[in-house]
Amino acid sequence: MTKIAFVVIAHQNPKNVARLARLLVGGDSVVAIHYDANSDAAEFAELQLELGDIASRILWPKRERVAWGEWSIVQATLNALEAIAALKDKPDFVHLLSGSDYPIRPIADFRDYLSRHADKEFIECVDMAADNWVKGGLGHERYEYRHWFNWKAHPDLFDKSWRLQQKFGLKRQFPAEFRPHLGSQWWTLSWAAIEDVLAASHNPRIKAFFKSVWIPDEMFIQSIVGTTRAGSTLASNLTLYQFTRMGVPAVYCNDHARYLARQPFFFARKISPWADRLRDELDEYVSGKRDVVEFPDRMMGARTTEYDEFVERNRRPPPGVRLLGYDNDHWRGDLAYQERPIVAIFGASHRELRAVAELLNKHTGIVCHGALFDPNRIEFAGDAKTCAGYNTEDVALRDDKRTNFLHDIASEVPPPPSWDFSCPGRRTGTFAIGCSGASSPEI
Repeated sequence: MTKIAFVVIAHQNPKNVARLARLLVGGDSVVAIHYDANSDAAEFAELQLELGDIASRILWPKRERVAWGEWSIVQATLNALEAIAALKDKPDFVHLLSGSDYPIRPIADFRDYLSRHADKEFIECVDMAADNWVKGGLGHERYEYRHWFNWKAHPDLFDKSWRLQQKFGLKRQFPAEFRPHLGSQWWTLSWAAIEDVLAASHNPRIKAFFKSVWIPDEMFIQSIVGTTRAGSTLASNLTLYQFTRMGVPAVYCNDHARYLARQPFFFARKISPWADRLRDELDEYVSGKRDVVEFPDRMMGARTTEYDEFVERNRRPPPGVRLLGYDNDHWRGDLAYQERPIVAIFGASHRELRAVAELLNKHTGIVCHGALFDPNRIEFAGDAKTCAGYNTEDVALRDDKRTNFLHDIASEVPPPPSWDFSCPGRRTGTFAIGCSGASSPEI
């Protein structure tokens, strides 16, 4: 039986990471989890405690403080690979995923597929000499010049630094052993390919070069594998990911389960951290309780045009499903895809809203929350600490897009729910969801 080791790169939501790890450890699999050292120590302790009963199947590599676009994320991956290399029994394949990924097919099917294609490396490796993989921003400049400043933290210094090098002709050559390749960070590689990667990482000259490459997680492993395993051994990535028209990753939410089950991939990213219902539905596909759409092996990893064709034909997504790859900047946000009617009743104080809540609570099937939009905390029904993936202290996340927050809450509770989100001294309201004019209680 083909043996798989999984590497999970995560930095938040320990409960979701633990849930993912439990799905991955079936068979003889081990899971190496790198949890960002920038993350709260209590979160890491929570994650370790959560996985205590399967501790023998979990590896905890040395933690790095990860910064986007820098070498640290590559080092985090290498630390996990070194932890796997220290095992007595080496895996046949290693699959890299993030804490926001999730399987969309049975892990046993993934294992069987790899056993039938033991000579393949499933990674996106685009030869920079033949194809312009980068659609916007720096291309060859990523490695031709040294990048010492983080683009997000110091954008001016980042830009001035490489332009000065360009002005004074300080261009450098790529390491002669390899050809520059670019591609997605996520992959499934044979252990032989992993050994090539680790060998290159042990070379001080090569490592020093890539430490000043911009976004090396899209170049380091890709260049090694693309050079040493070139040709027919390279195959498509087995993780589905999509981008919006603004070039940022699309996020899959509670209404995308059936869409994902129709895609010829084994994993999907990014799954919304609040999409608990999506994870529940995907669990049914992963466990085999529900059937996924079957594809021939040659189709696995091939992107379908199903969604884009539907949108182009209808100029809108399927009923009840939010758009993927399109930014919805309308003020309604995800509420545009909320099928339950919403009735708002406004008041001026907590006292008024509490009186309304007491009346509503007398009617079966109505759930009344507290002050959902209190400036300091979120009050859920029954003094719950979480709802729809939000914690009571997630005020900033709630306020980032309040209509999306309402959509998530509406989708989480049984109809017809209602919300009392009063804020003292401000305009306040109680929301009743799913009540028809005939059945709504008189208030």
